[in-house]
This record gives sequence, C-alpha cells and structure tokens, in this order.
Amino acid sequence: RSALRAFERRVVYSNIVNDYIVGWRTSSISGDRAYIKMMTKLNEEYPHVVYEEDCHTCDQIGSSNIHDEMVRGLSSVAWQKVNVSFNSGRLIQYQAHSLIQVKYKSKHIKGADVIKHMIDHFLI
Repeated sequence: RSALRAFERRVVYSNIVNDYIVGWRTSSISGDRAYIKMMTKLNEEYPHVVYEEDCHTCDQIGSSNIHDEMVRGLSSVAWQKVNVSFNSGRLIQYQAHSLIQVKYKSKHIKGADVIKHMIDHFLI
C-alpha cells in the first residue's frame, strides 16, 4: 500500500519537451506506451498549460523494467496530470525544468503562470 493514499489529491506537473533533468515519461508517471496529448494552450490565463487529465487507478502487469515498476506503484492511486510546455525560444528550451518551478524569479518568470495554475487549483 502506498503512503500517497493519505493525500486527498495528487497532482503531477510535467514538462512535455525540453526538460533534460526529468523526462516527460517519468515526470508524468507514464508508461512506455504513453504519448503526449494536446499540445496547445488551454487557457489564456495559463499559456504554458497544454493538457490536463484526471487519471484513475489502474493495475498494470508486472515488469522487469524499473521504470515500469515505478509507474505501476504510483498508478495504484489516482492522479491529476498537467502537461506544461515551454517550447519557444532557444534559451528557454534549456531552462524548462527551472521554469516550471520558477526557481529564480528574474530568470524564470515565464513559468509564473504554472505556479498560478497550482495556486488556483489548490484544494483546502
């Protein structure tokens, strides 16, 4: 059983491109057959949020692949997945991992809409 069950809501934000630290397949808790869906902005208020999905629990067949085992374990609870894209400009593409968390305001302000999305969708 997962300690994650203690949380009422679980949300994962994933860069769909240009995150060279954590790839989309891993950060989105997706398996080998997963593909990136809808790559256009959903809302003017959050221009970098390109897809949202509520994922229910699922039982997956065991695997010898460590990534698939991680996905299987994490998929035992429901998640909301939010795909984010910082796919404009050469300089930005190498900062995707920091932009999604606005690590430094002066350098990563383009990710502020993702933080606003997190705040606006936070449940109390």
